[in-house]
Amino acid sequence: RCSRAAHRLYTGGLEFYRGIGDALGETISLHNLANLAYSEKRLAEARAHYEQSLEIKRNLGDRYSISVSLRGIAEVAKDQKDYVGAAAYARESVSLARELNAHTRLVDILHVLIKLTRDLGELETTVRMYSAMERIQEEMDYFLDADAQELYNRIQAGLRQSLGTTVYDAARAQGSLLSLEKALLFLPET
Repeated sequence: RCSRAAHRLYTGGLEFYRGIGDALGETISLHNLANLAYSEKRLAEARAHYEQSLEIKRNLGDRYSISVSLRGIAEVAKDQKDYVGAAAYARESVSLARELNAHTRLVDILHVLIKLTRDLGELETTVRMYSAMERIQEEMDYFLDADAQELYNRIQAGLRQSLGTTVYDAARAQGSLLSLEKALLFLPET
């Protein structure tokens, strides 16, 4: 019910902004529609909205927002098992975020890269990246809420079980020494 109301609101906003020729408003509405579709696992629709928003942002030259859309598309592509596409969009997003010195964007992209690496079965690398991210988030005072922390703990327990304690602990120790830039170097080559 709530998502239907949100969909109506975002669709109405999109129509309004298109009607008055407000490209920025249009990108915001498209991005909101993409986020809503993604949250409801309507991946093809989410990707289409992110891609439309990206095209407009490219025309506007809004590089920060381009990076945000690229990250969204990378996340959807990963969930669609389009690993080549996910890596390509993530690479472009990382490149823009680096140019803009946008560290919080880089941390957000690191989340996607970790999930991609995990999906590709590179579990030791995944643990290293998680460990680096954990340290970086502490440095940035960026803490997980209770639900996200519970999910994180379950993922870590699964990785420990898959790799064994010795390998898991070694990978965590290695990862805790990585800077954000070093962790981003693990971007999978697909």
